[in-house]
Amino acid sequence: SRLSSPSTTEHSMGAFSYHTAHMAALTLAMLLALLRVCAAGNPPFSCGQGAPTQGYAFCNPGLPPAQRAADLVARLSLAEKVSQLGDEAPGVPRLGVPPYKWWSEGLHGLSFWGHGMHFDGAVRAITSFPQVLLSAAAFDEQLWYLIGQVCNARRTSTRREDGR
Repeated sequence: SRLSSPSTTEHSMGAFSYHTAHMAALTLAMLLALLRVCAAGNPPFSCGQGAPTQGYAFCNPGLPPAQRAADLVARLSLAEKVSQLGDEAPGVPRLGVPPYKWWSEGLHGLSFWGHGMHFDGAVRAITSFPQVLLSAAAFDEQLWYLIGQVCNARRTSTRREDGR
């Protein structure tokens, strides 16, 4: 009977030792991951103090927005431009453009469901506009401009409200 099964004490000690070792390894892995995140810090703002791109035209607030946008787009390679077209863009580190993951094209407002845009603070929803096809059928450039202005205001307010 001694060979048939270990005693309750031996079984418990074996399980306890395995559990303890497993939890210690998991805790160590989590601490290492946390240290890596803390060491990485926030990526530098593309036009912030001391940024290598600070002298580029797209960082000059004195220039018209269209000129700044044209300068930034001109600095992107074709592959970088294509990479920015989806709802998950990898960013362009050499220009200080951070990655993003949300349905940010703003074609009918800012999405409040989907891959990456989550309202978990004071803001629980956001303005939504008619489907893109309907807005385009209006052939009204001013309408598109105003939709863009509202999207910008809403996104700015969600950043303020959610502390991001």
